Amino acid sequence: MARNPNFIDGVMWDIQKGDLVRTKHKRYVVLGNDDEAVHYHGIVVGHAHKGQLTMFPEIEVYIFETNRVETFVAGQIEIISSTY
Repeated sequence: MARNPNFIDGVMWDIQKGDLVRTKHKRYVVLGNDDEAVHYHGIVVGHAHKGQLTMFPEIEVYIFETNRVETFVAGQIEIISSTY
């Protein structure tokens, strides 16, 4: 079976500027054995970056709770409302 050298180009990720998203952060508990997920809400402010250096598609999101712009990969974001 032949490998597709342009596999990342075939991945569909329908996300664009202005989409309202919920992000997932991992917060590690120092004294316990459990790590818990913390969810924040934000809005997409950048374009999706796909490239050989990043390996996975990334997008910039402004987080409402922290007032910061952070970069996330597809597995860390859930689209709540799309601008389509």
